[in-house]
Amino acid sequence: MLVSHFSYKKFARYKDNYQVIYGGVDISKFHPLGIEKENKVLFVGKILRVKGIDNLIKSVQGLDTKLHIDAKLRDKKYLKLLMNLDRGNRAIFNFNATDKELINDYNSALVTVLPSLSEIFPLVVLESMACGTPVICTDAGGMPEIVEDGANGFIVPPNDPKSLEEKIKYFIASPDESKRMGDNARKKMVADFTWDAVARRCLEGYSELLNKDNKEG
Repeated sequence: MLVSHFSYKKFARYKDNYQVIYGGVDISKFHPLGIEKENKVLFVGKILRVKGIDNLIKSVQGLDTKLHIDAKLRDKKYLKLLMNLDRGNRAIFNFNATDKELINDYNSALVTVLPSLSEIFPLVVLESMACGTPVICTDAGGMPEIVEDGANGFIVPPNDPKSLEEKIKYFIASPDESKRMGDNARKKMVADFTWDAVARRCLEGYSELLNKDNKEG
């Protein structure tokens, strides 16, 4: 069982015996709060180079918005680089966000951005979308398998601050689009990414593999 089609590339030799079972999200915990959107962009994750946060910080320097970074500190040298890049003082770091703060940030942000250079299947995408907030992600790893470009977010090339800036500017200029795409995102999570849906896919996957083994046996 694999968590994304992207991860299949690492297990290609098992191509005849694998199933993709996407992860899920607790939609009762991560849900819309009905609060007003603020003029802010959100990143959630770890302070690591592979997360591409430097590209995100570059992308917001000329924009009239704040960047909230709810993160776990894993690379102090990289953090120093990020702070040096933040010439416009756009970034607000929170290294100890509680669950309540995190859910509030998901809800109040115009968009959550994941500028990662590689991701197998980040739960941040599901959490943000379950809270009714669209996602901008890179065309890397398993993220494009969840984010639908123009429907519940945008997909941009990795290592491309200009593309990130353009999409962030779109949400700043059109906050109604944040709500529209966020509503689409929430509907997708409720329909396909609850833990009940994950359990159903697991049972279906195991059943299919067992039936296949029985036929071959």
